[in-house]
Amino acid sequence: MFIRDNVPDIQSHLMTIERGNIENTVITTGTLQPVKKISVGAQVNGQLKKLYVKQGEKVKKDQLLAEIDPVIQQNELRKAQAELNSSQAQIRSSHVLLKQYELALTRQKRMARENSGVTGDLENAQAQYDTQREQLSMYEAQLVQSEISVETAKANLGYTRILAPIDGEVLGIITQEGQTIVSSQTAPTLMVLADMSIMRVQTRISETDILKTHTGQPVWFHVVADPKRRYESVMGILQDAPEEALHEASDNTGNKQQATAIYYNGEFNINNEQRRLKTSMTADVFITESPRGSWRLN
Repeated sequence: MFIRDNVPDIQSHLMTIERGNIENTVITTGTLQPVKKISVGAQVNGQLKKLYVKQGEKVKKDQLLAEIDPVIQQNELRKAQAELNSSQAQIRSSHVLLKQYELALTRQKRMARENSGVTGDLENAQAQYDTQREQLSMYEAQLVQSEISVETAKANLGYTRILAPIDGEVLGIITQEGQTIVSSQTAPTLMVLADMSIMRVQTRISETDILKTHTGQPVWFHVVADPKRRYESVMGILQDAPEEALHEASDNTGNKQQATAIYYNGEFNINNEQRRLKTSMTADVFITESPRGSWRLN
């Protein structure tokens, strides 16, 4: 009698063939950025007097973030206010003088009608009146300029208090207390704020895959730091032209040689209430095409 040892059970390896789905997937990479990210800058010159927040701190809209020494702006406001007061005084004085010239002109006209006046005196009175009217118009224009200067100086004084433009958190502080700020051309960045509750995944889709991708298509991804956690969303925006084509108009060198690889930008958003996703994380993105029927082994 033969004894069969260590013979595999053939029955246990049999499987049933059933109909299922096969998914075609476009695989690419992406970078995560907050949907709302703002560089908070300074619009006036001066020394950064005080920082009221720290990196990583959550802030509310209109919360005081920092303060610039307001001495320069206060002096500018005082100067503008003094010029405004001077313009107002000039107008009052000009009105009084215009009234005097108007009375003199009226008197000379009456004397001319009565043939008791001198023609030269009438002409002189008319010239003084007309000149004073023009002078008054000039003072009124100066008054408008002075009012604008005061409004600008008040606004600049307000800009010494840096307020949060959005709800969010402080991603980073660029300028430190005591540093001198010069905003002659561009507003220097003091800090960067972001609303981290919703993140945007920015992907680059190759030319060979772009026709397989469309807005509203299911996508999922995982980040390199946590490959076991899956995030699901839908494709939001697809750019109809590659980045290189958009910059051709600004290329003054005449070099329009096409790149060896063409990529189109795609974007979609993902909820981040748990704050697990961070700025500039790398994501492996899987764009799922519509499934089609096929055979599957069970």
